[in-house]
Amino acid sequence: MGRDAPALAVAYVGTAIVSGTDVAIEAADIILMRDDPVDIVKAIRISDATLVKIKQNLVWALGYNTAMILLASPGLLQPMLAAVAMAFSSVSVLSNSLLFRRYTPDYKLFGHLR
Repeated sequence: MGRDAPALAVAYVGTAIVSGTDVAIEAADIILMRDDPVDIVKAIRISDATLVKIKQNLVWALGYNTAMILLASPGLLQPMLAAVAMAFSSVSVLSNSLLFRRYTPDYKLFGHLR
């Protein structure tokens, strides 16, 4: 049994390499499939970009739906147009999420220092 498993269990974020002990792999939050530590930076950048995309979707959907409610409540927007607007809101959030497929984290470890 490795000594790294208890440390991984209490860490905020634990990483293990797939060739490590089973206990360490079970306790880790992130398991690297290759022996490249740069993948840790890649995982962090992907998680940061995911949170940015989630916030974009929340702001867009909340703002758009609030505007449509404000138009629909006094009767300025017909119910059929309101339904189309709600569908457009869902499609726009879905499209924004699908743009994330194009995201590629760069591998520069200290790119922010330049």
